[in-house]
Amino acid sequence: MKLENNISDELLKLIDRKKTSFGDNSILNSVVSDGDFIEDLATSQFEFARKALIDIDRIDGVDESNSLNEVLQRLIVECKKLEEPNKVKLEEICVNIVKKKFLVPEDTLTIKTELVTKVDCSNISFDKLNSDYSLDSVKDNNIIKSECDKRRILNALSIGAGLYYSLNESIYEKEIREVDERLLGLYKAINALNMYLLFDGVVKMTEENNKMTGVVTVRTNGNDKMPEISAQGLVFPILLAETVRGLMELFAMHGLPKDRDMKKLVLNKCDYLKSEPWYMRIGLELWKKTKANFESRPGMVPYWFKELAVIRPMRFSEVMPEILSNTNTGKKYSKIIYRKALTLFDKDNFNSDMSKLTMRKNIITDNTI
Repeated sequence: MKLENNISDELLKLIDRKKTSFGDNSILNSVVSDGDFIEDLATSQFEFARKALIDIDRIDGVDESNSLNEVLQRLIVECKKLEEPNKVKLEEICVNIVKKKFLVPEDTLTIKTELVTKVDCSNISFDKLNSDYSLDSVKDNNIIKSECDKRRILNALSIGAGLYYSLNESIYEKEIREVDERLLGLYKAINALNMYLLFDGVVKMTEENNKMTGVVTVRTNGNDKMPEISAQGLVFPILLAETVRGLMELFAMHGLPKDRDMKKLVLNKCDYLKSEPWYMRIGLELWKKTKANFESRPGMVPYWFKELAVIRPMRFSEVMPEILSNTNTGKKYSKIIYRKALTLFDKDNFNSDMSKLTMRKNIITDNTI
């Protein structure tokens, strides 16, 4: 199996020209780094993916005549044949893992999961949508910029969280082994190939051929109905990643602009299909760097993520670079955020957060390629 040693020049040029989904992001630009921070994150994630592929003893059918994309598609077909008789059981495992890992109380949140042969992308915008938002002043434009910079970071973190837990086989190994132990090897290979192929040049997408393998829709319906996460995935690890991502998205909603028109504008600019590959290329490493600044305690992740999300955009652009740079100031910020999260956690505030969301009507749909 011949693997590239470095990220493609095509992707590096896009990073250098600020032509990624993050644009000229004030938060990422301010992080202390030896080089370009996005390039550093992408390089780390590429090396992680490359090593994961190398560590797999053998993937049948890989030779000079088969592209890695072809091999991935074959493995997904093979995996789905094994999953099909156990589809309902695997969907239940996915829900139970998320509820257990994040201590989701009963009767606070509806989680629906579905293993599918084709992902339903009917609710997803392929490209940026235009908005008729009217600026009152130049200051408004600066506010929009800071809101979008923040939203893009939270999007990448949500994706990174999903990848982080779906790659952690220890949280589902026992349950999957009881279903069919052959699946574990397939999951490892599919995860590794998916990660590596993100760096195989620019992902060619069209509305008709969008390469989607997973999707999640997060709804807060209003009218006192419970918030709902609906996830789809071609295979179990993707389904798990989308479900975790949906939970993070739900808590990130607390950080969206309160003004309805402003919120719509930010979502139109930041949440669309073509933006996804770059969120995925650095999301895992961004999540690991962020998570490392917060103590590990069962069930705490949604709480500190929510506290991060509610920081006002201008302040977020000051706080987040310090945290990601691991400065002494950043460590102080992390402790403050964690203490606030711990207070919520000790008060069992999951119910309170879900109650607040039931009063607002939002629908956000995200996806995985």
